[in-house]
Amino acid sequence: MSIWSDINKGKLIAVLVLLILIAVLVQKGGLHFEFKSPDLAMTSEESTESASAATTVDPALVMDPTAETITADFDESRYTRVTPGTITASSSLQGRNMVYSPELTQDDDITTSWQDGVDGYGEGESLTATFETPVPLSAIGVMIGNQNSTNRYNSNTRPKSMKVTVTVDDGKSYDFTLDVLDKMDLQTLAFSEQLNVTQVVLTINSVYPGEEFEDTCITEIKFLTLQNEEATDTGENGEADNTQNTVSGTAAAE
Repeated sequence: MSIWSDINKGKLIAVLVLLILIAVLVQKGGLHFEFKSPDLAMTSEESTESASAATTVDPALVMDPTAETITADFDESRYTRVTPGTITASSSLQGRNMVYSPELTQDDDITTSWQDGVDGYGEGESLTATFETPVPLSAIGVMIGNQNSTNRYNSNTRPKSMKVTVTVDDGKSYDFTLDVLDKMDLQTLAFSEQLNVTQVVLTINSVYPGEEFEDTCITEIKFLTLQNEEATDTGENGEADNTQNTVSGTAAAE
């Protein structure tokens, strides 16, 4: 009997020593116990979904993706032209007697034009129009190439596709693509609703090469808003008349 008693006492002492050792380790941070709650995991997933939803593009500024870009029958008389406070270019051609500056796109004169000042066809060159205060724009019209004459139009390079980045009064920017026909006429990008715009950047994506010169030209850029009486008739939200064609637009990456 004494032998079994000694064994039991030894077991008891070993258990006590083990418990004391565990207590010391827990107190010193040597052991960690983690319990996962299914409810907490679900809350984390819901939080991720909420964060994703917060980055969704404002549907009010998503344009009709099925509409055509070109508006061959655009009635400019229904619109008022708005002149930006400044218009600058990433480059401008220095001629013998003048600079083919971006301001020439605002002079309402088809005998003058902006021309890029870099080697090659000017892909990636841009023009930036900035307005001193937000202006309500309904459309942007462009007259590509040097439209001083048919000969000069064909001789010089013309934009074929342009990215148009529009910044509105709340600071958001939206990208549009304007694909134009190779012709001497006003071609327009019309918005499905009137936008309060502070800046517009036109960047050349591709070109129609000139028969003689590589310089890419733009004769006129027109920033247009519906005349007041027509804008009033469109409703409380100030939507522009959508009888003109529209183009697709998405939020620009920040």
